Amino acid sequence: MCTALAASIGTGNIAGVSAAIVTGGPGAVFWMWFAAFFGMMTKFAENVLGIYFRRKNKDGEWSGGPMYFLKDGLGKMYGMKSVANVLANASTNNGATIVTKGAEYKATITANSGYEISSIKVTMGGTDITSSAYSNGVISIAKVTGNIVITASAVKIVNYTNQIPISTDANGNIYNGTGYKAGVYLSSGAESSRSGSFATGFIPCGPYPNYTVRMKNVTFDSDASDKNYHRISIYDANRQHLVTITAAATSAAYGTVVDGNGVWTQFQFRPTTSNVDVKNMAYFRLCCSYIGEDSVITVNEEITE
Repeated sequence: MCTALAASIGTGNIAGVSAAIVTGGPGAVFWMWFAAFFGMMTKFAENVLGIYFRRKNKDGEWSGGPMYFLKDGLGKMYGMKSVANVLANASTNNGATIVTKGAEYKATITANSGYEISSIKVTMGGTDITSSAYSNGVISIAKVTGNIVITASAVKIVNYTNQIPISTDANGNIYNGTGYKAGVYLSSGAESSRSGSFATGFIPCGPYPNYTVRMKNVTFDSDASDKNYHRISIYDANRQHLVTITAAATSAAYGTVVDGNGVWTQFQFRPTTSNVDVKNMAYFRLCCSYIGEDSVITVNEEITE
């Protein structure tokens, strides 16, 4: 304590005062009193505000200081508006949390490395102003009139094509509008009703393939209790059924289910010229016990995400 007092009081009261009198004469005492009068007021006010607006941090320790009473005190006064950033896998170059009413506000939203912006929303005073305030990663508000909330999210950049949402029906249209349908399974290539089963539309491949079909968030498992309903049906160019391969009865002649890395599952087609029923293979459809909006099926594409 004595060391702290000596550093903050002793230096100024002894060395500082002595230096001021020697340099400026006896009149320096008056000006030191004058400065100290206002210094005591500002110091007292800063201490009181620091205690009043202090808060406990995540470790249960008290935190306070100018950054707190400027934000929570001055920021709530008329003429100041708050700025809140809710960002997922993205960042902003403007870290301001308050802005003067009527002032201009600008910020650039950038996706983290390996991600791309998927959605962004800007509201001011509770009103959505995204269309007028946001363009090509830049938020520009000419005149701030209310509290600003910026919500942005970015998704991981991928290098593959998801075949599910572009799989088709027999007429070449997107199957069921989504590329998959719940409550159906494939029996001899034709659809039958079954609760708990899902099926895709026609996914293009080709004759005599050595294809690797990779699946993510798709339940296609040769060890599942309903494995007989996990199957791949193969069709010709006219979408006529050729053969159906079940996950429970896969073989080297047609293909095998290969465990992925815990996220992706693989099915490798390996038909040979002796497999007459797949000689004219052009499409396949997959039937399993889960396909959803988060599901992905790729054909012969390396996954690097």
